[in-house]
Amino acid sequence: MPTLKYVNPLVLVADASRAQFFTLDGESAKLVECATLINNVGRSSEQDLGADRQGRSFDSQGSGRHAMEARMSAKDHAMQGFAQEVADELPRQLTNAGLRNLILLAAPRFLGVLRKSLNEEAKAALYCEIDGEYTTHTPQQIAEVISKKLA
Repeated sequence: MPTLKYVNPLVLVADASRAQFFTLDGESAKLVECATLINNVGRSSEQDLGADRQGRSFDSQGSGRHAMEARMSAKDHAMQGFAQEVADELPRQLTNAGLRNLILLAAPRFLGVLRKSLNEEAKAALYCEIDGEYTTHTPQQIAEVISKKLA
């Protein structure tokens, strides 16, 4: 059973509004935050992001009018954009830290969107995925969650 120190990963903890990158300090074997990305839109409500009312359209036949539905909500669009930003940052963080293994902890909904945005380099580095809300956890709590998963 591999330990966190043995794997020596880059750890990414993320949700739709925040992404934290951690490395393992060699001497203390503790997680140390090395970068953070913030998506302020991720904390906004759908009402704050969208227009007051949906657009209106005429029927192709007849004289009826109806509201047009958005193909993607503004909040989902913002989450997709943030997932791409996080995915773009991953290779840089792996390279800067000189690491080859990635452990990913992400909120379930965000994890699905992030997976679609990962490039081949990040997919190849992916060592372990853990779905859950961990962005409010301390580095020590995150390390404990990972250790339990690797056990």
